[in-house]
Amino acid sequence: MMSLHLSALKLFLLQQGALHPQAWLAISQCVKAVPVKPNEGIRLETGSLYYVAQGLLKEYDTLQRSQPRIVNFISYNTCFYIDIFNQNHYFKAIQPSLILVFEMAQLKEIYKFHKELKIMYDNLK
Repeated sequence: MMSLHLSALKLFLLQQGALHPQAWLAISQCVKAVPVKPNEGIRLETGSLYYVAQGLLKEYDTLQRSQPRIVNFISYNTCFYIDIFNQNHYFKAIQPSLILVFEMAQLKEIYKFHKELKIMYDNLK
């Protein structure tokens, strides 16, 4: 099942630009799969890259609000990252979801050898 999600991610990345086989191998080896149940929250780290391989997420903003507000829906086959502008947001699954996580420290190591991936990452912003 995981190979199916990785194939979808690979296709998504290929749509962003050239992807060398060695770069893909490095990416596929550092991925962490995080299953999220409906109405369950997920904690996301600033700078890391996330890919919704399955399911649907709601993004909430709590900044200067007495009640959290839904600001976005993130569907499957979507890549996103957390930066200083949305670090106060939190995410909940609407349906059973699978999030593929790529930690920034690992991505930086990969970027040293595969510079084209840094360009893809920046374009996703």
